[in-house]
Amino acid sequence: MAGLSEDCRSISLKATQIQTAHWHYSSCASRPSLDRFPRFPGHFRPWPDPAARARRATRCHPMNATAKTAADYSTVFLRLALGLSFLSAVADRFGFWGVYGRPHVAWGDFARFIAYTGKLNWFVPMALLPALAWIATLAETLFGLALILGVFTRIAALLSGLLLSLFALTMTLALGIKAPLDASVFSASAGAFVLAAYGKYPFSVDAWIKSP
Repeated sequence: MAGLSEDCRSISLKATQIQTAHWHYSSCASRPSLDRFPRFPGHFRPWPDPAARARRATRCHPMNATAKTAADYSTVFLRLALGLSFLSAVADRFGFWGVYGRPHVAWGDFARFIAYTGKLNWFVPMALLPALAWIATLAETLFGLALILGVFTRIAALLSGLLLSLFALTMTLALGIKAPLDASVFSASAGAFVLAAYGKYPFSVDAWIKSP
């Protein structure tokens, strides 16, 4: 009986040591290894949940916090770059950047943009080209505003990536691969998909709505 009682006290002491290690596991200054405690039948190794591990990694490594902050705020630049690019292209179609022939003016009026739409979408009937041009213009306007303001950002970024992918595909079929590469359409499409995948958008309406 004395031997059995001694074994019970030993098991109880080991369990207390493991529990104490679990309580202090999130501390950076003192993180005892659970491997140094002997195992015994029914031993359960406690691990913190993923959120706790992420908080501990941020607290223990300041560079992780800096990199995470930089990644969060880089989405602001990406939103503005994509959104302003959409709105700039729309403004060109209505002559806000000047008439056709001036430097860096692609169309200058909507009629030239319809002609350009027909050049890219050579497989579409002529009667549908004005409607297609207006649909593209409306989509770019809505996506541009949504990205700049940060409204339904993830959905807007995903749809922007799909729209830009379609632009890149039609430009490749009509003009060759060099045209979308020179216009950075593939890069913009990839950036939109990255933005959609990230999911955290500071300085946006979405973030303001979610804030307590």
